[in-house]
Amino acid sequence: MDYYKLTMGEVAHALHTYQSARFAFTYRGKENLPARIPLAQLQERLAADRERQVPAHILQALHAERLSNGKPTFHSSYLDFLSRDFRLPEVSAEVVHDDARGERFEIVANGAWPHVSPWETIMMGAVNELYIAAEMNRLGLSDEDLDRKGEKRLREKIAILKQHPDITFADFGTRRRRSFAWQRRVLEIVANELPDQLIGTSNVDLAFELGLRPIGTMAHEMDMAYEGIYYHNNHSTGQLVSHQIMLDDWWEAYGKDLSIALTDTYTSEFFFRTFGEERAKLWRGLRHDSGNPIAFGERAIRFYRDFDIDPREKIIIFSDGLDVPSMVKIANHFRDRINFAFGWGTNLMNDCGIKPISIVMKLVLLGSVYTVKLPDNLAKVTGPERRVRETARWAGVNLGSVGSQTCTY
Repeated sequence: MDYYKLTMGEVAHALHTYQSARFAFTYRGKENLPARIPLAQLQERLAADRERQVPAHILQALHAERLSNGKPTFHSSYLDFLSRDFRLPEVSAEVVHDDARGERFEIVANGAWPHVSPWETIMMGAVNELYIAAEMNRLGLSDEDLDRKGEKRLREKIAILKQHPDITFADFGTRRRRSFAWQRRVLEIVANELPDQLIGTSNVDLAFELGLRPIGTMAHEMDMAYEGIYYHNNHSTGQLVSHQIMLDDWWEAYGKDLSIALTDTYTSEFFFRTFGEERAKLWRGLRHDSGNPIAFGERAIRFYRDFDIDPREKIIIFSDGLDVPSMVKIANHFRDRINFAFGWGTNLMNDCGIKPISIVMKLVLLGSVYTVKLPDNLAKVTGPERRVRETARWAGVNLGSVGSQTCTY
């Protein structure tokens, strides 16, 4: 499980235990996935995954997690829920015909928010691993073939990173990894070769197994869920007050320790306009996840300076489709101007010779409200057209002629 599923789950369980939610799978590529992955095989895998429980040793480790003020990171009530009551809800996986794209998987999970949310990372891992296994079979490749190519590429990356010791990074690759075994192998190598540059992993199991720091804060899911929960507040005020409520709830739960704000659920334009001086001073920093990273970093520096805050007291976590050259470019640009670190995902954990597929599983419905995401890369806007326009109006964002991915669930 990814650590951010637990940090978000803590807030969801404490404040919104019974809110119903729906997550749905989307494939952004052009291949016919059902032609590569037999439906029966996928259903069998998901049925097995549904039996997952949080292991006792992980719960014990989570009980020991502490914030800097000594407060437990996770309330005992939430950990008791994970131990006794947590159960992944049933998931529906079917093949449907799309006139525009042919056959596609329709994978949907419904349930109470704290129960259904972990399906995102579990589902993506399952589809990725089944796809890679199918491609290996089609191309006549073995695990050893991928191991050799993957380790060669990994060591080439490590050689470059050793020349840039100020580049620190966390493993964010759980959702799009080649496999659990490969993720473990990569972390073992990187922890040995770059012990001062690897700051942790989002994978809870591997963090505790390998003695690494578990890392994660929030995903777009938090903002999207809160827009559904506080839809009527937004509607009555004509503003995205749900975003402010979410930030306040997050601060109340974790304080400074996990105060890295994700900036692009409703575009960074909206974020910088509404984050405010008090939060700018209190929160540790920002996470960049779409759009031009250099332009974003420059905007962040101006934002802090407008409030007479030294940007060198803050940090940006860059996490959008990174590889080693892009990390080096970003580090060279911002060195000594603002602190930075990297959340490194697909290119770290799935670079073994088979091209990764572009998949997501997102929150699409909270209660009766369809959710919306307006990232800085407007090609990835999600939500029904009416809801996208409504949310953009509340955020004061001009979308122009951009379309959206209409939810049909």
